[in-house]
Amino acid sequence: MIKKGPLLFAIVLLILVSLSCTNPLTTYFSTQTALMETATAAMWTPTSTPTVTPTNTPTFTPTPDYLYFEDFEDEDSGWVVSETTDVLREYSDGGYRIMVKTESIFGWSLIPDKENYSDVRIEVEAVRLDGPDVNDFGILCRYQDSNNFYALEVESAGKALIYKFEDGDYVGLSADHFEDVDGINSDDWNKIVAVCNGENLELYVNDNLVASASDSSFSDGQVALVAGNGDLGGADILFDNLYVRAA
Repeated sequence: MIKKGPLLFAIVLLILVSLSCTNPLTTYFSTQTALMETATAAMWTPTSTPTVTPTNTPTFTPTPDYLYFEDFEDEDSGWVVSETTDVLREYSDGGYRIMVKTESIFGWSLIPDKENYSDVRIEVEAVRLDGPDVNDFGILCRYQDSNNFYALEVESAGKALIYKFEDGDYVGLSADHFEDVDGINSDDWNKIVAVCNGENLELYVNDNLVASASDSSFSDGQVALVAGNGDLGGADILFDNLYVRAA
């Protein structure tokens, strides 16, 4: 028969010794937890926030693709306003009107800036308000004075011509006189483009080349709008949206 007293005492003693010892894993994790809490506290220590000084964003201003532009909305933009027995010049209906009352003459109006342009592409819209088909209207380039300039013009009757006045003498360049061409609107707006580039002169109407010539008499000068008559008076032309661009 086995005596339980001493065996039971030994088991109880072993359990007590085990409970009185510190578990090394428990000590390790407790230490690491304390270290992590300390580190976290250090990370969240507030610091002063640097002052940010905003800088102004530069304003971008696109460079215009033209040397001169006029839409004739401002009646104080400097174009001549006058009326004589022969020619009326005025702002009208958001455009610029030249009416030539007398037969066999023409009248023009210079860009107010008085700038001398050399190699340029000049664009304008024009419509006949009244008067005969046998008229003429368009653009003067390299204008020196009333006796020296190039003219690039169309007729409502469907004709076109490039010519010059040199020392007061008329000289046909693309032809001797106005020639028949296609694409000109008799009673609607026409887009007229005059190219004066070096010795080359070109006239376009509604994107169609209608006349060309070559001449070296004038290398630069002012730009003007022009209208005129043949044997009948009364040509009444309205211009709008004038551009001068580098050729």
